[in-house]
Amino acid sequence: MVMTCNSIVRSCIANSTIDEIITNRKAVREKLFDELEKISKGWGIQIETIEITDVSILSSTLFSNIQTRFKEEEKLKATKDKLEIKKQLKLEQSQTNIMAEQKRTDAN
Repeated sequence: MVMTCNSIVRSCIANSTIDEIITNRKAVREKLFDELEKISKGWGIQIETIEITDVSILSSTLFSNIQTRFKEEEKLKATKDKLEIKKQLKLEQSQTNIMAEQKRTDAN
């Protein structure tokens, strides 16, 4: 059974993209479950669940490329967050300035 499981996992992984494997573990588990269920049906074995506990990327180049993309996405998100905060601060400062100007005008 172990060899059969290894074979099914390898086949599933080989027919998936890295992104699918890393980001959509549920779909990969479902594929594995379906394949294992087909094979084990006549064996008196019932598959309850399949868990992916670890994903190892053995290619250092591939790992570096994935990390680069992730880091760039995080940097972009942080930049957008900073811009949004600056925009909010400017808006609040403008509102404060308008209120102060209105008070000065009303006082005169």
